[in-house]
Amino acid sequence: MDIINLINPVPLDEAKWVGQGKTYPTSNPPHKLIVYRDSHLEIPKDWAELLLPKDNLTIRELLATPLVKGTYALIFKPPENSYHHLAPNQDALCLKKRTLSPQSFVEAALEGVGQALLNGKKSVEDP
Repeated sequence: MDIINLINPVPLDEAKWVGQGKTYPTSNPPHKLIVYRDSHLEIPKDWAELLLPKDNLTIRELLATPLVKGTYALIFKPPENSYHHLAPNQDALCLKKRTLSPQSFVEAALEGVGQALLNGKKSVEDP
């Protein structure tokens, strides 16, 4: 039986996995791949402090908080063509001025992010 340390997981050996032509398993991926993928999806603490409402907001303050508008575009660049080898190059505050990507784009991007990471991609272009 394997024991998995959830507090301090063993880091993924990127030299064995990233850029090696491996396919991200869509069903039952190894735990170390899940941890690797999820660590890239976490919102950095400093970004969360800048962008997300505070936990102790009153209802009145929450209702007065401007929300990011969504977009309902039916046509957009597919996520698999939106991943890049370059690191993100935008300041987090720019996200407050943008519209949210269509839900279908976000769902498709989440589906493919594991494979994109194994392919060595480091960012995704906002459609």
